[in-house]
Amino acid sequence: MINGVKFAKNVAEILLSEVSDIDLILLYGAFAQGRGHPRSDYDMIAISDTKTIDWKFVLDGVPVNLWSMTWEEAKDLILGKDGRFWSIGASSLAKSIVIYSKDADMLSKLNNLVLRVTEGGKSALKQAIERFDYTYGLLWRLKQSIELSNLLEVRILKWDLFNELNCALSAVNKKYFLNNWGKQFQELSTFDLLPENYISRVKNFIVSKPEEALEIGSKLVEDVKILLKQLMRMSENEVNLQDFTSAWCGVIEYLNKSKSAEDEGNLFAGLYAACDNAEFFLWAFQQLQNEIWKRGSFYSVQEALFNLNENTSYHIRQLLNSQNLKELSQSTEFLSNKLKSVIIERGLELPEAESIDNCRKFIKVNSI
Repeated sequence: MINGVKFAKNVAEILLSEVSDIDLILLYGAFAQGRGHPRSDYDMIAISDTKTIDWKFVLDGVPVNLWSMTWEEAKDLILGKDGRFWSIGASSLAKSIVIYSKDADMLSKLNNLVLRVTEGGKSALKQAIERFDYTYGLLWRLKQSIELSNLLEVRILKWDLFNELNCALSAVNKKYFLNNWGKQFQELSTFDLLPENYISRVKNFIVSKPEEALEIGSKLVEDVKILLKQLMRMSENEVNLQDFTSAWCGVIEYLNKSKSAEDEGNLFAGLYAACDNAEFFLWAFQQLQNEIWKRGSFYSVQEALFNLNENTSYHIRQLLNSQNLKELSQSTEFLSNKLKSVIIERGLELPEAESIDNCRKFIKVNSI
C-alpha cells in the first residue's frame, strides 16, 4: 500500500528547510481521500501570509504540485467568493490532511475556517445563478461550432459545459463535487437533487454525435436552471422599499428623458431610455412581490412579465416593443405613477420637495 502521507511529509521537510514563515502544509486530493495509487499525483497546499511559493516537480513520473495561498485566499475559497470553484477549492482545505502546522493556533485557525464552509455553499448557489449567462454562452458556442463542423472545439466545449453544470449542481446540493477524474458519475450519484435521469443523460451528452449532443445539452441546461430556481430563497430577497425611494430621482430622470426624446423626435434616445426604464420597472415590481429579476438570461423577461398584473405587464411590454415615442413616454409615465402610489400606500415618503427650503429634510448623514 502506498504511504502518500509519509512521502508528503518528506516533501514538506524539504520545503521547510528552504523556506521560512509557512503556517500550514496540507495534503489534499487522491491521497488525502484514501484512494491514491502509483500514478496519483501529490496535491499539496502551503499557507503563508508572507511568502508566495512556486514549487512543482515530477519525481519517478509522478507530479508533485504545491498550491500556495494566503489566509485571505483560503477564506475566499471556503466562503465561495468564486462560486464555480467552491466545491473543489473548499474541499481541498476541508478534506485535507495536515502535514505540518507552525503551532496549535494555526491548526485552530484552519479548523475555525472550515466550520464556515456551509456559508460558502450559500454563496456558491447565488453565484451559480449569476454565472448562468456563462453556461448559456458555452451552449451557444457549442451550437456555433457544430454548425461550422469544428469538431475539435465541440469536444472541448462538451466537457466545459459538463463541468459547469456539475459545479452548479454542487451548489444546489451544497455538497462537494471533487471532479475526480473518471469518478465524476460516482460523485454525482451521491447528490440528492439532480434533474431526472441526469447521470445517464449527461453520459450520453459526452459520447453522442454533435447534433444529438446539442439537443441533450440544451435540455440539461434548462433542467439545471429549474433546480436553481426552485432553491432561490425569498427570505434572502425581502423587499426593501427604501431602495425605491433612493432610486426615485433616477425614475424621474428617465421619465424626463423619455419625454424629452418625444419632444425632440429622437427615436434612438427614446428607445435607450425605454430599455433602461423597462429593466428598472421589471426589477421593482418583481421585488414588490418578493420575486427576483435581474438582467441576464437566467431571469427571463417573459417569465417575469407573466408574474405581473395585466396593466403593468402591458406597459413594460410597450417599453420593450414599441417604437412610437408617444407610447414609450406614456407607458413610462404610467409605470412611474403606479410605483409611486404603491410606495406611498406602504407608508414611505418619496423624496419630493415642495420648495428649496423643504428639501433640507431629505439630508441624511452617517458617520464613517
